[in-house]
Amino acid sequence: MKNLDNRFATKIELTNLVHNSIFTDSLDINSKTSSLKPMVASLVIPGFGQYLNRSPWWKTVLFAGVEVASIAGYISWTNKGDNITKEYENWADEHWDMNNWVNGSAVLLSDIQSSGYPEVNDVRIDGSHHITIIVNGRYESSKILMGNPNIEYVELRDWDFYEGIGKYDQFVAGWDDARLNWEIINKNIKEGEIELIVMTPNKQHYLELRNDSNVLYKNAKFAASVLLFNHIFSALDALWNANKNKELSYNLDVSIGLESIYIIKGISVQWSL
Repeated sequence: MKNLDNRFATKIELTNLVHNSIFTDSLDINSKTSSLKPMVASLVIPGFGQYLNRSPWWKTVLFAGVEVASIAGYISWTNKGDNITKEYENWADEHWDMNNWVNGSAVLLSDIQSSGYPEVNDVRIDGSHHITIIVNGRYESSKILMGNPNIEYVELRDWDFYEGIGKYDQFVAGWDDARLNWEIINKNIKEGEIELIVMTPNKQHYLELRNDSNVLYKNAKFAASVLLFNHIFSALDALWNANKNKELSYNLDVSIGLESIYIIKGISVQWSL
């Protein structure tokens, strides 16, 4: 901290604080161990610590029940989400074609604009997004196809690909029903602002499947969060009930940084039963 301007520094006298500890009466080692057992038990298996503490039976049932329900919900929602993910990926593999996108984007854009939507201008292969393609074993951007659309390549159908073909109008021409069954729908972005979306029946079905999958994954994430908090709350409840008639001791340690006496290097707090 050589560049510290001491004119604006306030010296804090920490001499009496460093390694200064405040203790209440501590329990003996055996008491500490017995107090920690329920907490550790509930941290591993929610409800087990309540059982060891001989807490009301409903507490054991509650924490154990939440645990089982959370695990079951997480597994069920994740599996269903995975199944629908495979379903929408298969749908895209069947109904979205790279050649349709490369060769049909300009034609589709012309049809849309000539039909009374001149403000729609993002149906094009040279837009702000791209698809990763593999050319001669190398990863390239699909933008190189603007200059040479006939080169041999394979598109990389990864997570970004499956998100992009449904999310961005830039890729709508790749759907096999885009040329004959496109329509413009209004999407409310925020109050007073509307975005025009180019939609096709196959794209619509694809988006519905993706939405169903996302909802299931969000539910699974929620179940995982409940699972985590159930362990924590069960452990804290077990610790609290094991020590509600006992005192806790704690140690406060404030240390000074070596570079300057004006900087607090760190503060640590330790507690014990």
